[in-house]
Amino acid sequence: MAPKSLSEMASAVATKNIKSIISIGDLHFPAVRHILIKIDSAAQLRRIELNCPQLQGETGELWLRLIEKDFPLELKANGYKPKSEDKWYKVWSKYKAEHDHSLQASEEQLRAAFMGLQKNKEQNTSKIVEGRFLPQDAIRHKKRNTGPKDNTSSVFNFGAGSRTKTLTAAGVMRKARREAKEAAPQGTPSCHGA
Repeated sequence: MAPKSLSEMASAVATKNIKSIISIGDLHFPAVRHILIKIDSAAQLRRIELNCPQLQGETGELWLRLIEKDFPLELKANGYKPKSEDKWYKVWSKYKAEHDHSLQASEEQLRAAFMGLQKNKEQNTSKIVEGRFLPQDAIRHKKRNTGPKDNTSSVFNFGAGSRTKTLTAAGVMRKARREAKEAAPQGTPSCHGA
């Protein structure tokens, strides 16, 4: 295997550091085309053109490649061409301006749609209002049982709570007897002797 030439090694280093290139010196386009075609930034390509006047009018294919990459929809819709070969940067800038404008219009449209959804959501959301702000006929009063309790009922009373301390064994037994008595139907003898 033959060793690489100096030109091949320089091309490999330049390709590896493509983002750092800002000038090609006095080289002409055909000698560096294979390196410049790898540039993916319009700003970098424009800077190289300004630093190397010999490239003016030679970089049309590079600009067209960047336009195809950056603005494929706009290119299909419009297909702008420069008046002269050294004006490809202006064509790219025109596509960029149109793209930014359509992007901004889309954002505004999306924002308006979102605000419409927010408004609909607010209209369809229930709001909790304190009773003092409601009309008097809209307030429902809770029914309270104020009559005497019927102790002859065979209904088990869950809400009564514990009236017996259950901290000792004797208290636990008293509670169990009381609950059994409350649960037993009236007229059934309870077993107090147990």
